[in-house]
Amino acid sequence: MKHRFPVFVVVGLAATVLSCAHHVQTIGKPPQSEPVVQAQQVDQSKQFAGSIDRINKVAGMVTVVHWPLYKTFEIGPDCQIVIPGRENATLDNFRADDLVIVTYEDVDGVLVARRFARRSNEYIRERQEQLQRLEEMLYPSPNELGPPD
Repeated sequence: MKHRFPVFVVVGLAATVLSCAHHVQTIGKPPQSEPVVQAQQVDQSKQFAGSIDRINKVAGMVTVVHWPLYKTFEIGPDCQIVIPGRENATLDNFRADDLVIVTYEDVDGVLVARRFARRSNEYIRERQEQLQRLEEMLYPSPNELGPPD
C-alpha cells in the first residue's frame, strides 16, 4: 500500500514524456494524406455585422458596433455599397444605427471594407420574430403552464 503512490507517479511521468516525445517528432511535418494549401489560395475576407455607430463621410471611415466590439472600416472607392431595393447606393444613404454587414480585409492593420451592405427589412423582421419566440420559450405565460401538480 505504501509504495503505490510513487509507482503511479513514475508511470504517469513516463507516459507523459513518451507522449511529448512523439508530438515533438511530428511538429512541423504536414500530414501525408492532406495537400498543403498555398497562402494566396485562402480567401482572407471576413464579415462583421452590427449597427453603425459613426460615419465620417469626408475620410470615408465608418465605425460599426456589435457590442462589445467596435470596428472602424475604411470605405474606399472600390467598395461595393449595397442597399436592398436601391441601385447606385452611396455612403450618404446610411445613417447612425442602421444595421449593416461589412465584408472586409485586414490590410497592414487597417480594416478595408470590400462590401458594405444594409440589412434588409426582411432580415430585421425575421430576427425580431426569432427573439420573440425565444422570449416566449424562456418566459412562458402563466396561462400556458397549466395547473400545478
